[in-house]
Amino acid sequence: MAVAAANPSISFTDAYQLFAVAFATVMFGHVYYPETGALPTSADTAIKIASSVGTVIGQIAFGLLSDLLGRKRVLCFSNKLTVDVWCRIEYHDSSNFQSFSIR
Repeated sequence: MAVAAANPSISFTDAYQLFAVAFATVMFGHVYYPETGALPTSADTAIKIASSVGTVIGQIAFGLLSDLLGRKRVLCFSNKLTVDVWCRIEYHDSSNFQSFSIR
């Protein structure tokens, strides 16, 4: 039970991610397959399955870490990790390099 209720903030972002991945695959289809406007079925399914598997693995990993290190410590770490990743994405997106852009 401790694994399932380890981090309520992660559960919110996981649910959002699982719903948003369906919209993301539609956009990927328009960008990477402009002739058909849709991802091949195998790629669409693989992305959706990878998202679900990553969610399960992440919840188990953060739950076990919470059991070992304490919930407060892991919650602070996961929040710091989330902010750090978003700051890095924004930093790289605002640079002059064209190798990484989310626009």
